[in-house]
Amino acid sequence: MTVQSEGSYHVAPKSPGLALVASFFIPGLGSLINGRVASGIAIFAMYFISFGLMVVAIGFITAPAVWVVGMWDAYTSAKEWNARHGIVS
Repeated sequence: MTVQSEGSYHVAPKSPGLALVASFFIPGLGSLINGRVASGIAIFAMYFISFGLMVVAIGFITAPAVWVVGMWDAYTSAKEWNARHGIVS
């Protein structure tokens, strides 16, 4: 979100904590919140596919791995976005 005041633009910071919690409950949602649509959809799709792979046991390894990667991506992408815009988070 951008806010214009007196000829300058200010951006609202992204919350790494909110992104992390969102991805905790729905893998990929935190990345979507941070504006990384392709990454968020890919993480959600891989998590969904991992559930199908539980039939052949490999999903019990891939689902938790994708879940953790999704939370890590959400947290780090929010911190990177803030750093690019000069916001300390």
